[in-house]
Amino acid sequence: MTSSTTSMTRGGGIEELPSRASLEKDEELLKRELVVFGKDLGSIPCFRNSFLYGITGGFGTGILTFALSSKVPTATKVGFYSYVGITLLYWIHCRYHYSLTKFKYTQLQYALKESVMKEGTADEMPKNP
Repeated sequence: MTSSTTSMTRGGGIEELPSRASLEKDEELLKRELVVFGKDLGSIPCFRNSFLYGITGGFGTGILTFALSSKVPTATKVGFYSYVGITLLYWIHCRYHYSLTKFKYTQLQYALKESVMKEGTADEMPKNP
């Protein structure tokens, strides 16, 4: 059997499909980690979204500024500074909510452990008025 298969296209031509080995190789390339100073950036909470929102916002404000003023240096500065501002503000916002959520889960975990320890004891029973 060959390493790749063929299929018919809409126009009647024959198209080669990629082999399983090449698909697995492509998956390994996609799963590669981006490591800076020994830290995988993909494992940092809020990192990806902060930069995506910053890049998109900076690009959008730069294009909008250029469309309104037709000045390339001004549009470049506005785009860059809005990228930096949006990235930092979203990072702070996201990390704040991440910390709150983590704290609430820690409290919930402690309360569940306490309720399991008190299960079946006199402390668990409600007192009659």
